[in-house]
Amino acid sequence: MVGQGGCLFCRVIAGTEPSSLIYQDELTLAFMDLAQPSHGHSLIIPRQHVKDIFGLDQTTGAALFATTRLVAEATNRALKPAAITIWQQNGEPWQEVMHLHFHVLPRYRGDGLRRPWSSDLKPTERVELDRQAALIREALPDVS
Repeated sequence: MVGQGGCLFCRVIAGTEPSSLIYQDELTLAFMDLAQPSHGHSLIIPRQHVKDIFGLDQTTGAALFATTRLVAEATNRALKPAAITIWQQNGEPWQEVMHLHFHVLPRYRGDGLRRPWSSDLKPTERVELDRQAALIREALPDVS
C-alpha cells in the first residue's frame, strides 16, 4: 500500500517517519501537521498513495471524508475552537506534499488566518454562472 519512498506521507504510513497519530483504519490515517498555523491543525490521508483527488476511487474517497468528519468532530469537542476550516488542494505549487490529504484547521477568534480569496468579491452575473455550470456538466463522466 505504501507508494514511493520519497513520499513523506507514505513514510508516515510505513512508520519510518515519526508522527503524532490521531486515528487510523484500514484505508485512512489522521495525524497532527508539523506546521501549526493554529492549535490542533491535523491532516487526514489515504493509506494508498494517491497523488491528488483526480486519482481517488470512490471507496477510498468515502473513507477519507468519513475520517475527516470524525477528526473534525473530535477536534471541535476537544479544543473548542470558534470554527473549523477543512481544505484540500490539488497540484503544484499549492499542494506541498504530493499525496492526497485533507487539512482540519481549528479557527480561533483573532488567529490572524485569512480566507484564500479576497472578502470584497462581487457576485458574478447569473449568465456567466450558468455558462460555467454548463461547461462543467458537459465534462461530467457518464456514471450510469
